[in-house]
Amino acid sequence: MVVKQAEDEITAAQIVSGAMYMGTRALTATSGVGFDLMSETLSLNAMIENPTVFVLAQRPGPATGLPTWTAQGGLLQAANCSAGEFARCVIAVSNSQDAFDLMPVAFNLAEQYQISVIVLTDKQIAEALYTQHPYDLETAEIDRGRLVVDPEKLKFLKSSDRFDPDAKGGVSLRWLPGSDAATYCAQGDEHNSMGAVDESSLNTKLQMEKRLRKLHGLKAGLPAPHLYIGGRSAKTTDWMDASDEIELLAIGWGSTGDVFETSCAAMNCEGGRLRICTTRISGRSAPRSFRDWQRGRNALSWWSRTIRGSWACSSGWSAAWISRIRF
Repeated sequence: MVVKQAEDEITAAQIVSGAMYMGTRALTATSGVGFDLMSETLSLNAMIENPTVFVLAQRPGPATGLPTWTAQGGLLQAANCSAGEFARCVIAVSNSQDAFDLMPVAFNLAEQYQISVIVLTDKQIAEALYTQHPYDLETAEIDRGRLVVDPEKLKFLKSSDRFDPDAKGGVSLRWLPGSDAATYCAQGDEHNSMGAVDESSLNTKLQMEKRLRKLHGLKAGLPAPHLYIGGRSAKTTDWMDASDEIELLAIGWGSTGDVFETSCAAMNCEGGRLRICTTRISGRSAPRSFRDWQRGRNALSWWSRTIRGSWACSSGWSAAWISRIRF
């Protein structure tokens, strides 16, 4: 492992981008407005379809805000920052185990779809004390997507394969600089299939649609929500049925998991029926599912460490996202 101290957030993001472009898995981490400085590089990576991973430790803002306190105010920042429309994935870490388990997932998604993945954490996760079993490296799966390294296959590549607008699922073949293969250009201007500047309306339409098509495959592959049932069936994980009688359906993400677990135990003691839904699904489909589950329920509650409840505003996202909590 190589650790490099950069002089600022812009440089850190550029170093990571260069490393990933050359085929080395790398990430950088920041907090609050530091991610604003990285957003230009995030946008560049979307244009050149370079996989990258960023960690954003959320804190109360705006500006410096409360730098030593916890919050979940970076969710919409991660999902919407930077210019233009493009696919990205936002992952919310829920506990110390997630901090290990989800990092290989983040890198795999980044390489599978050639996108940026933003991993959200906060002070609650970053600085809380946990008893954690050593991470078993053998459990980590590595998927490098459509990266071509076989010398025989490299010989048959064409420059136009790199940004082919007809690529299945919007994900083109990818090969590393210096490979014995055709060359292409990677730049921030809108480009054609070979990477050459092309600002024509037809090419712009095709390339935009190509990059956004990645969202379809990304959303389809994300796991369904997790359901935790309190009250008389506290240890079951069955899906919510339309005929179920509950007092409260609570929906949340990230580090609210500990609060959820405590509340579920309390309602269990009091004889109430609480169901907690924690989701690992993509933006626009999630709220629709929750509205369906709300029918016939006494109450539905969205839990978030923000004033406006940014997670509940997620129906308009152009990003796919994952939130995972295990109890």
